[in-house]
Order: sequence, then structure tokens, then C-alpha cells
Amino acid sequence: MSRSGCLKRFEIWPHGLRCFGITCCALLSLWVGSAWADDTDTETGFYTPTVATQDIREAAIDTEDFELGSFLGLISVEDFELGALGGVRVAYHANEIVFLEASAARSSAVDTAFERLSGSVQLIPEGENHIGYYQLSVGVNALPGEFFWRGRRAWNMACYALGGVGVTTFAGDNYFTVHGGLGWRWLLNDWFAVNTTVQVQTYETDILGEANTTVNLSWLGGVSFFF
Repeated sequence: MSRSGCLKRFEIWPHGLRCFGITCCALLSLWVGSAWADDTDTETGFYTPTVATQDIREAAIDTEDFELGSFLGLISVEDFELGALGGVRVAYHANEIVFLEASAARSSAVDTAFERLSGSVQLIPEGENHIGYYQLSVGVNALPGEFFWRGRRAWNMACYALGGVGVTTFAGDNYFTVHGGLGWRWLLNDWFAVNTTVQVQTYETDILGEANTTVNLSWLGGVSFFF
């Protein structure tokens, strides 16, 4: 249809209907302009979207840098049986990455398989078949992350690596020990945490008559408090 034909069709519309259409268009233009102005920065003239934020409670380490904890676990002593292990630890967090730790632990009595099978033969005197250690470690926090619960609660957690030196006491002697391990810490709030660690300890010993390098493996789990 030609342009003149369209104009003729528009001209024959009733005068009231044309006024109603013009009024609707004007009101729609005013509404769109008002909505745009509400979300536009009056200084810059740019559109600023309205974003709804969600309040999330996040657990973090307290402002204090010291950590005191206790742990229980198992230790596998080379050439001996598995024993229960318990101890305490204290740590100083120099920053969010590096921490220093001192720990001490003692195990239940451990015997060799030969002692257990024979029943009467005892290679290590009673009272000296407990293994204990004192350790100084340097730790590094790595892979920090968060665990969210129902979208409103967040817990901080991190893996860490540690290593150092210490002294292992066993069979009446003290042995210089090198150790290393990996662990995981879960902060339940700003002063309480749950952690678990796997450690390897090595030292030179001749308990069974021949000098060799002994490797012990321990699995530890515990709690700690920040103050």
C-alpha cells in the first residue's frame, strides 16, 4: 500500500481514537524515562544496575595469632605393631601463609610381631616400648577455600604442608628425627578449628641389632583453639 493510502486511512480514524493513541504513547514514554532515570547516575549519566546482596556469615581466624590444640591418632612404627598416639601442639601464625609449630606426643606400648607370637621373649624392657617425640615444624598454608551451607554460612578451610626436626624417644634412647606431612584445617568459627594430619618421621636406629633408617607413619586428628 502506498504512503498516501496509509495517510488517508489514518485521517479517517475518529478524532477521539487518535487522541487516545497519542496519549498512551506519551504516558509510555514518560514511564520509560522515569525508570531509566532511577537507575542512572546523575553525575556520570551511566546506567547503574540494582544488585541485591546476600548477607553471609564467614568464619575466620581470630585476630590473635596463637593456636593451642590436642590430637589423637595412630602411629605405625617400622618393624613394630601399630600403636595409639596422643599429644599436644602449639602454633604461632606469623601471617596467613606461614606458621611455626611445636608438638609433643606419646604412644601406647608397641611390640614386634616376634614378641607377640613368642609370648615370653621381650626385646625391649617393659616401660621403654612406648614411642614419644618432640617436634619443631615450619608450616605453609595452601589451597585456601570456603565451604557454604545453605547459602548463608561459610566456613574457611585450607590444606597445609609442614616439616622440621625433632627428637624421637624409643627403647631408652633418643634419636634425631626429620619429619614432614600434609594436613587439612576447617575453621568452625573465629576461635575453634578441626584438623587432621598425616606425617612421616625418619631416624637412624639399631634397636634390632643392625643400624638402619626407620620410617614411621602417623595419622592424627584433633581440635585447636585460637587465642
